[in-house]
Amino acid sequence: MELENIKNYWNNRAEGYSLSINEQLQNDEKEEYLSMLQKYASNKTSLDCLDIGCGPGFLSILLAQWGHKVTAVDYSENMLEYASKNFFEAKVDVSLLQMDAQNLRFEDASFDYNCVARSGMESRES
Repeated sequence: MELENIKNYWNNRAEGYSLSINEQLQNDEKEEYLSMLQKYASNKTSLDCLDIGCGPGFLSILLAQWGHKVTAVDYSENMLEYASKNFFEAKVDVSLLQMDAQNLRFEDASFDYNCVARSGMESRES
């Protein structure tokens, strides 16, 4: 799939995906993700976090609520629009950028913690 097709795919699914993450923020699934994140991004130390393919912002919200500095990127304009609304409703401060996940414009080792589209996690050892 070329990049524009991928963007269109997620643009068309942004509203429904945003509704589902809002439900997840209110149910037991939130606690499951918090438990998983705890292994990599302790809530005791403020980290610079990058959420790649953030979608409507589920993981970004959880990380920001813990007090981490979060930068969230997605290529889909509609996902970014819903993420912005969700960040406002959750009262969290997250930097939001439109960017291709395969062409990130950050220096190496710019972040302490990276999460990728809720499917993988990576932590830089200090």
